Amino acid sequence: PAPPDVTAAVHYVRFELTPADATLTVDEEPVPHAELARVALSPGPHRVVVRAEGHATHEETLTVDSNDKDKVVRVALAPDKATLVMRATDA
Repeated sequence: PAPPDVTAAVHYVRFELTPADATLTVDEEPVPHAELARVALSPGPHRVVVRAEGHATHEETLTVDSNDKDKVVRVALAPDKATLVMRATDA
């Protein structure tokens, strides 16, 4: 018999992250920025974590269905820190 087609079990997910310098891990593995447009995932649940300095961390379980094609996941992190700059005009 022919070997199973393992590429049929892989789906590609595109991640769009805000802010642009946010980092992504999927199932505890870091995903390089260059690969965010095409992350290979097998069908089933995956733990997704998005982080960026000065923003709240986003965590979710992303389930990839065997029927998913060209899935896009958009994550916009909410700022959790602010910087206040005060300038005195009078000494």
